[in-house]
Amino acid sequence: MSSYPITTPFHEIQAGHDRYLLTAQGEVIKEKAYSSNFAKDLAHVLMDSERADYIARCFDEILAPSCLKCDNPNAAMHEWKEALKYYGSLLGSDAKDMYRVFDSFAHQEVRSFIQNNPETAEKFFNAIAKREGYLNSDLSTRSKKVVVLTSSSGGGHVTTANAIKEMIEKKGYEAIILNQDELDKQNDPLYRAGVKYKGEEITMAEVYNRVFQQDNDLNAANELWAIGNRLKAFIPNEQMRKVADKIRHIKPAALFSVATHHQEHASLANMTGTKLNYLHTDFDFNNALLPIADKVKPDLVNFWINAPDPEILKGKKIGDWEVSLLPLMGKNIFVAGYPVRGAFVKENNPAKLDAIRKEKGIERGEKCVLLSMGRQGIRDHILKYLKMALDPKSGIDQPTKIVVICGKNEKLKSEVDEFFKSLPADQKSPFVTVKAEGFVDEKNMADYFKIADAIITKPGGATSAEAAEMGVPMLSVDPHPWEMPNQAYLERHGLAAKLENDESFVHQLKDLMQRKESGIAFRPVGWRGALSNLVAKDLQVKKPYSPRLTKQEALASLFFKKMQGEFSRFAKQMNIKLPSIFGESLIRLPLFA
Repeated sequence: MSSYPITTPFHEIQAGHDRYLLTAQGEVIKEKAYSSNFAKDLAHVLMDSERADYIARCFDEILAPSCLKCDNPNAAMHEWKEALKYYGSLLGSDAKDMYRVFDSFAHQEVRSFIQNNPETAEKFFNAIAKREGYLNSDLSTRSKKVVVLTSSSGGGHVTTANAIKEMIEKKGYEAIILNQDELDKQNDPLYRAGVKYKGEEITMAEVYNRVFQQDNDLNAANELWAIGNRLKAFIPNEQMRKVADKIRHIKPAALFSVATHHQEHASLANMTGTKLNYLHTDFDFNNALLPIADKVKPDLVNFWINAPDPEILKGKKIGDWEVSLLPLMGKNIFVAGYPVRGAFVKENNPAKLDAIRKEKGIERGEKCVLLSMGRQGIRDHILKYLKMALDPKSGIDQPTKIVVICGKNEKLKSEVDEFFKSLPADQKSPFVTVKAEGFVDEKNMADYFKIADAIITKPGGATSAEAAEMGVPMLSVDPHPWEMPNQAYLERHGLAAKLENDESFVHQLKDLMQRKESGIAFRPVGWRGALSNLVAKDLQVKKPYSPRLTKQEALASLFFKKMQGEFSRFAKQMNIKLPSIFGESLIRLPLFA
């Protein structure tokens, strides 16, 4: 069990062959039924149980009979199912493109099947495409709106989403930031089942920020994730269905995603025929996108990286297989820079820098070192680094003020203040003083970066970008695995060093401060110009690719939608609950063989 209380006020009940979930609110939820185990597995990938059931039925009715005639029917069936799950985000409204992907990249069993049964494979992909075509019948015209997709996964996503929004609006388009976690919060398994962490409601998306990052409790995080995954049997993840419905309603001219760990966002482009650009929030190419990077159509899905550094694209592997990304530069991989908060503009005016130093209490000739552990704000780590810097034998022989950024953690701020005040005089270096800051807003944080000689922190994406933008060298401590590419990028350009061990702390810190004094030659990509140019280029496409329906299909789709509305109004007037075939699922059900 975790060190923090996790409340699970729900009960799982077995009644005959059926299982039910009884929530704290008294809601009774029956275990989700699927047409097959394959449909269940596919629903987990697609985050849309209705679509997964449809594709699974297409598989059973169109592909399975031919698979059974293969030399090795079990292998053919298995590899087809694995390929459909693996390339789930590439299933969409373009039958020819799906055929191309599976014929070129799927397992040999699948490729052999397609070569021997081309008409059957074509019929299967046409069935998938026609369903999307019916759902997309209103997308023949587009609004002057752009959707920016994000998730609840860190400050870098928020900063980047807002930067894209600003660029889009300068081009005369309305930008809508869509957080998929918030959009489907009511259906989150932890939230809906009434699970609480430290007495407060929590969602699957919030586990990462609140439990793993802020409280640094991996055991509690794993426990909550395990509970959530168990609850998905009753409350499946339907995020992509809801996001797709929202996008079809908005009819955007383009999509952007700053959540590059969500490969499924590519499925939105493939389903709706709307151009999608992924914009990375780390100095890396996200591993989640490797399976599709060299397979998507360049006119439909692009990937924007943060710097023209070839090392970012080298050595990216899926298992033992290396994905060749460098040849994709200029085709569907482009450099956009890394957007930072607006106040983070480097200041070179000596008079203005002196004014900032005076305001922050930094004496003339005194070095300024920032110490910030981000959301975690781990007390023991911070006090350890302070103690090493304050040691009279540390070797710091220049006046230095260490500014500890405690954020909203008032307890930490009090502990830092008390630590410095209570430390005996013979354990304090005459050259080092400590200042504890609470929450620091954007302007004041930018001001600190303008005068800082070094920063001691974790190399998160946004922090690394701001350090690079402002030319502040970083001493990287305890990086998470996904932060290592940021650290490596800064190291390659002389802007960072990873803390080797406690004994080298002061030596490495002094070395970084000396680099700042000698002058940082590195200059980051001018992200405002790079991003603006890419956005402008995309929005010149007035009518993004949209799957075409035959006249008969379009009329049928409009008829179904009109009838759906009529049935719904009639039911509401008569207070009748209609079967699901008359509800929202009406046009989703037919199997277009």
